Parts: sequence; C-alpha cells; structure tokens
Amino acid sequence: RPNAPARLAVLAADVKSLETKLVEAAKRIEAAPGEAFALPDGSAYGLGPCDGKLAFLFPGQGSQYVGMGAGLAMEFRAALGVWDRAANLVLESGASLHETVFPRPGFGPEKEKSDRARLTATQWAQPAIACVSLSQLALLEEMGIRADLTGGHSLGEVVAFRAAGVLSSDADLLTVARRRGELMAEAAAIPGAMTALGLPVGTVRE
Repeated sequence: RPNAPARLAVLAADVKSLETKLVEAAKRIEAAPGEAFALPDGSAYGLGPCDGKLAFLFPGQGSQYVGMGAGLAMEFRAALGVWDRAANLVLESGASLHETVFPRPGFGPEKEKSDRARLTATQWAQPAIACVSLSQLALLEEMGIRADLTGGHSLGEVVAFRAAGVLSSDADLLTVARRRGELMAEAAAIPGAMTALGLPVGTVRE
C-alpha cells in the first residue's frame, strides 16, 4: 500500500532468500525504527509520505523467452486474465499468442529450438512481450500501485502508451505490437545497417 505510514519491499528469488532478508530487515528496523533504508540486495524500507514520483518502464524486444510470465499468470488472477483475453484475439490464422509463449510440451532439442525460433520472430516477439508487460501492469494496478510516469525501450514505448491511457484497450496494444513486428520483419529483409554515434548533436549536424 503506497500510502501506508511504513512500507517494506523485499526482492527474493526463493523462500529461503525471502526468510533471510525479512529477518535482516526486521533487525535493521528494530535497531533504528525511524530510519528508512534501501539495500543493494533489493530490500527497501520507507517511512512517511512517498517522496517523489513513480515510473513504470517497459522492456523491448530481446527480453523474450519461452514460458515468460507463466509463474505470474499461475499465481495471480489479474495476470492470468490478460492472457485469457488475449487468447480471443486473432493475430494470425491457425496460431495463437499464448501457445507461442507457452508452447505445448514436446521432446528433444529440435522442438526447443523450434519453439524459441517462433517466439524470436519479430511478429510474435513483440505482442508476446507486450502481453507479459500487460499482465504485470494488471497485477500492479490491482495492488493499487499507479504510475505517475510511463516509458519504455523500443516496443516498451508502445506498452507505455497503453499504461498511460493513450491506447484505450489491451487488444489495441497487442494489435499495434503485432503490426509493428510485421513491419520490422519486412524491413529487416532489406539489406542495411544501423550506426550509433556517441557525439553531441551539433557535431552530428556538421
């Protein structure tokens, strides 16, 4: 609850890590109850009104992997609801987004390679990443956490539009992400290159 007078956040990979970090945080709070802290291990303790604003930043293509977001969807109804609604959206005849991210089980390295290749294809990767981000956003909103600012890297900028209300529905976002991926796949078929310049704009103009 962001408006609670005291707030503790802990980042843990498993139950044992969580137990250890909660004990450490409790000792620190008992030793200095009036002091807020943020530790390198991901634990943070806040007191009083929140200072500053909250931003949500969304990832771009390249962050995808088979099965991403499954744990969240299996544990939280809000996250699962996003995938359920996305299952009704036809992005490609005879194929579905959820079966691309969560493919049916199979055996052998060829099946794994095929599943990864399908999800890595830009036209699937982009709506897939968008859907995972939407599931995370739905859970945060259900918890009462709202962003003052939204942003993202590449495709993440489009997800930020949805989080900010510029795109009016999840279906709109997934449709835009799919079309964006298709256009990028078409562009990638044309030989070319990208150059990044670490120079001041004035020098680049010259």
